[in-house]
Amino acid sequence: MDDSVHRLIEWLQKSDRFVFSDKIQVSNIAGEGRGITLVHGEVRRNEIIISIPSDYQINFYTVLHHISIFNKEIGTGDDSDHTISEHTIDSQIDPRCKAYSIFTREFLVQLNLFQLISLYILIEWILLPDWSNGQIESFWKPFFDVLPNADDLKSIPTLWNCSKVIQRKNLIELLPASSRNHMDRISELVSTDWHMISSPLQELLSISPSNGYDINSLYEKYLHIYFIINSRCLHANIDIKKEDPLSQFTLVPLVDFINHSDQMDTYCYPKINYMEKTNCGIGQFVIRGGPYTFKSKHEQILFSYGPHSNDFLLNEYGFTLETNQWDFIDISEVMCDAIVQDAKMVEYLKSNDYWGDYTINKEGISYRAFVAVSLYTTKDYSRIDKLIAGFISEDFFVPKIKQNVRNILQSQLDVFDEMMKKIDDLEPLDLNDFCIYNIKNIYRGYMNIVNNCMNVTC
Repeated sequence: MDDSVHRLIEWLQKSDRFVFSDKIQVSNIAGEGRGITLVHGEVRRNEIIISIPSDYQINFYTVLHHISIFNKEIGTGDDSDHTISEHTIDSQIDPRCKAYSIFTREFLVQLNLFQLISLYILIEWILLPDWSNGQIESFWKPFFDVLPNADDLKSIPTLWNCSKVIQRKNLIELLPASSRNHMDRISELVSTDWHMISSPLQELLSISPSNGYDINSLYEKYLHIYFIINSRCLHANIDIKKEDPLSQFTLVPLVDFINHSDQMDTYCYPKINYMEKTNCGIGQFVIRGGPYTFKSKHEQILFSYGPHSNDFLLNEYGFTLETNQWDFIDISEVMCDAIVQDAKMVEYLKSNDYWGDYTINKEGISYRAFVAVSLYTTKDYSRIDKLIAGFISEDFFVPKIKQNVRNILQSQLDVFDEMMKKIDDLEPLDLNDFCIYNIKNIYRGYMNIVNNCMNVTC
């Protein structure tokens, strides 16, 4: 266990609600960074292995609470003792008293979680040490010290797209369409959120100038922090923002070391005890053992982040799995391009809600794609009506569409082969580059899907 992890655990141990089983430890996992592994014994179903108190999580409530310590006008409805004693704050020397005075409760509450926490962590982690010449530490410093560095997140495509200093834009054109579309969606969120917090940050810099940062360098720090939040946040009910799905998350130390498996409902699972709220949080965040029993020494403790494809994992977390049962190929573009010449067919598919969103997975083409390719092949609107209504089965169409499906699969395989060659032709090519590995891994997954489907349709 390295020193930063040791300090993190010491910090958490200040709460008598903190639990970290002596059966597990934080370890460095080859090719994956930090993880949690079994030291001895067994982890059985429903056994608590980690439990993190409310006030050691970063979420909407804890951030408002900590800001309110320096700005009484914010208020949290909490008359209890603060995690940080007010007696430790010297308004003459702590720059946060001036910094947080520019905020109103109305402004903070209108932000979504990503905006609020990005702004807060930029102040507490980046600006506070600069303003105080390293003399004042954030309450959260032990947590900040174990967060991933910029290099750990370098494989996230939105960083290639949005950063002004990361030289990876040449890789964007090599991404599959699904990954590029996902990257574009996140890039839009990143831009919107930066627009919301850049003005108050500029005001902070005007009243408390920084020796090391201007608004442009803070933007690069913002990107880093944004993807720390995005890749580490866990779902939680945040009642103060219950109408905002983008705010229903919390950051939880130690739990963010647990790595992902594509196996659902198998390994550990998270559970929040909302009845165990402290003064400023949402409840105790608990990790319990699942149906699988961990019993091999050094075995990695896992849970599932959800049924996510490698395209999703790369864009949200910056990694891919060597094999991923949730992979799929989006063939909407190739199918829509073929169908769009027939206006009647397009109108029919749109009116029946079967236009677009055509995919292939390891089981074959999706039902939406099956309907579209069946109509495209047979132009038998009457029987397609019956197919959609469930009066006839797919069996009628299977032999008729077999060749067209094979043509689609082969065209996709040709595209993937060509993209793999383009990646291999990159100069200079670093075969150990994690970014390149992940892109190739997505295409390998695609090719496995196509080859499997080709065998099935033979």
